[in-house]
Parts: sequence; structure tokens; C-alpha cells
Amino acid sequence: RQDWFKFYLRRFSRIYPVYGLLLVVSISTSRYWDFNGFLNALFLFPNFPGTLWPAPWLSTAWSLGVEWTLYLSFPLILFSMRSRQQNIFFLIFFFMFMILFGHSFGTDFHTLVNGSLLGRAIEFILGMTLALNYEKLKGLTTSNFALLLLTSYLAFHAWCFWYLQAGGSISDSYLRILQPLAESLFGLVLILLSQISFNRTINSLLRPVAFVGAISYPLYLTHLIVLDGVKRYSMGNPESILQASV
Repeated sequence: RQDWFKFYLRRFSRIYPVYGLLLVVSISTSRYWDFNGFLNALFLFPNFPGTLWPAPWLSTAWSLGVEWTLYLSFPLILFSMRSRQQNIFFLIFFFMFMILFGHSFGTDFHTLVNGSLLGRAIEFILGMTLALNYEKLKGLTTSNFALLLLTSYLAFHAWCFWYLQAGGSISDSYLRILQPLAESLFGLVLILLSQISFNRTINSLLRPVAFVGAISYPLYLTHLIVLDGVKRYSMGNPESILQASV
């Protein structure tokens, strides 16, 4: 219901200023300078295919290029889904087919599902599906919503259990193509849960969940900067207690 300019302005102001600030911080703390690397990191050039990382500073920024690519295609996907709801299934199956196609050429599932545009596009489309059907989902009865929450909880944790038993990110099982669906299902239910008005006690218990969601993006960008700083300190101080833990 917004015009495109306002949509892109809000996305840019949510994502880029924090990224730019932390990029300056990470360059300052690393004391390493590379002009080409800076341009790539600043404009997210290496991220455009979704598989390259903006070394040497903010390695967590790899996903931002994937997001911007999806935001640029946002109007086309939205119009397609609005005109024909069944296109949602077509798009998801198309990206799953492309993941399998890429795997047949030797690319590992972790890169295709977790680190490329293909797997992330599935999650993006499911998020848009939630947005388009938001009012319907908010109208669910308490019993139906409880059933949805329980089903998603069990499905997600069954997936996590299998994932760990199968070797995690190094697993080459074909079940890995279900990863975007399993992760998105639980994430979307949590988003829906945080928006519904329950009684005062339940809402107060849900506030910390909503707060973590609100600050999740800067935390995501920050955690590797902190870890890299700890690594550099421990390397420069071999006698430090941090050396063994790192």
C-alpha cells in the first residue's frame, strides 16, 4: 500500500546507515586498507551473485547483497503473486529445481541453500506470502493458531535435530533443499505471534522476543566484528586466557 519510493527509502534507511557505520568501525579496528576491497564492501558489489563475501572487513555483509537483489526484483514478484496466488508455489518449486540443478554440477548444498540467492529467494517469497495474507492469518481462532504454532515448533525442531545428526552445513543430503521452508515456517509464525493481541500477561512475556527481533540486524553485523577483535587480541597476546578458548 506504499509507493515504491517510500518502500525503498525505508529499506535503505533501515539497512545501510548501520552497515556504513559498522564498516567504518571494522576498518578502523582491523587497521587494514584496500581500496578495491573498500569499494566492493561499500557498494556490495561482490555480494550481487550471493556467493561472494566482501573481504576483508564485514564478512556478515554477504547477505545484504542478496537482500538488495531481492528488493530490486520485489515489484515483479509482488505483481506476479497478486495476480495469481498459485505463482507462489511455482516460484518456490522453480528455485528448488535450480538448487538441485546447481548441485548436479557439483556445487555444495550449503552454498546453494544458505549462501546463494536461490535459497534466500524462497524465504523472501514466503515472507511476502505472509504480508499478502496477513489479515486472514490474524483472524485465526485461538485453537487454530495454537495448532499452527505447535505444528511449526515441532516441524522446525525435528528439522534441527535431523540437521545436527546429518552433519550440519557439511551435509550433502537432498533433504537440505527443505531448509528454507523449515526455517521460514517457524520465523513467520513468530512474526505473526508478536503482532497478535493476547491478554496483558502473555503480551508482556512476548516483549523480549519482539525486542530481540528489532535489534537482530545490528547484532548480526556486530558479532563477527567483536569475534575478529578477540581473535586479533589473542594472537597478539599468546599468554592470554582467550588464546585457548579462541
